[in-house]
Amino acid sequence: MPRLGWFSWVLALFWLVFFLAAEVVAGDLRVHIAGLRNAQGMVHVALYDRPERFPKPNVMLYSKVVAATPEASKSVIFENLLPGDYALAIYHDENSNDEFDQGLFGWPLEGFGFSQGAKPFLGPPAFGSAAFFLGPQGGEITVELTYWPSAQDPAPSGFSTGRLQP
Repeated sequence: MPRLGWFSWVLALFWLVFFLAAEVVAGDLRVHIAGLRNAQGMVHVALYDRPERFPKPNVMLYSKVVAATPEASKSVIFENLLPGDYALAIYHDENSNDEFDQGLFGWPLEGFGFSQGAKPFLGPPAFGSAAFFLGPQGGEITVELTYWPSAQDPAPSGFSTGRLQP
């Protein structure tokens, strides 16, 4: 067995102290979900850290499902996240079927939202449009849900439903 000189011992001790003292700094992300139109169903929140996975189902970094509440807003917390770029995709599963319901040509039938206010155009937005940097101290972000009109929605006041009135 080879003998280590004093320099090797000092170097080994330095590296041991350096790696033991190095602290992994992780922060929490509080996500505020605004604009819930009702208290029906569940709200699905997906957190992504890789552009090639955004916003595909079942490949997100973390996901949370919370009950919709009578208040028009809701919050969830993702804990101990390393500093880096992240993006959020959220949908309001009003019928609690664990799917983002879509109509003809992919028309959204349930409320949805992306971080940074990213908007879809002929498909979901790119990761870069929704990405935000989370530092070691953590942070907060608000995502506003959007509801596109659908056939089952009541017509706004002052607009015709297209039905003849007797």
